[in-house]
Amino acid sequence: LKVGLPTAVQMVVVNLSYLLITGMLNQFGVSVAAASGVGLKINTFAGMPCWAIGQAVTAMAGQNIGAGDTKQVTTKTGLCLNLLITLTMVLLVQAFGEQLILLFTPASPEMITEGILYLRICCSVNSLVYAAMYTFDSFAIGIGSANIAFRRGDCQAAGKLASGISLRPWISGRVYWAGSFPTAACCCGTALF
Repeated sequence: LKVGLPTAVQMVVVNLSYLLITGMLNQFGVSVAAASGVGLKINTFAGMPCWAIGQAVTAMAGQNIGAGDTKQVTTKTGLCLNLLITLTMVLLVQAFGEQLILLFTPASPEMITEGILYLRICCSVNSLVYAAMYTFDSFAIGIGSANIAFRRGDCQAAGKLASGISLRPWISGRVYWAGSFPTAACCCGTALF
């Protein structure tokens, strides 16, 4: 329960923030709603290697702590690998964004434009910050400090919601910025280390 409960609650809070951001985006019409849905799926696919590496960091940190080998407990290799692979995924998404969007549906020009805007904002430098943040969170969970990841997740969700609400009166692209808010949360999480 010490590790599992904070992790489960963190996932509920983060996904609730995504649900609320989606509700805000739906108010901008069908093209924006469709573009953000497709963009989120592409962004999620691009993030899968990041999560896999994070899970490996969790397992390796936990194994080394369990074996009492604290000299081997490090995030450096996992962090470097995660950043490199995430950068590769971001560059691929940025280079082939329109083609990836067209895989989902024969889209309207407006939806393609909105989808590319979503990917330019949400699958960019933000993804590298997220990869670093996720690696640190995975390390914290592996060493038995899931509360650090939980607190960082709360910072991220609160930041998304606050920026989404404050930016909502303007254009959808500004709400996309709210959905890609982990930069401040990463700084907050790093400070906790």
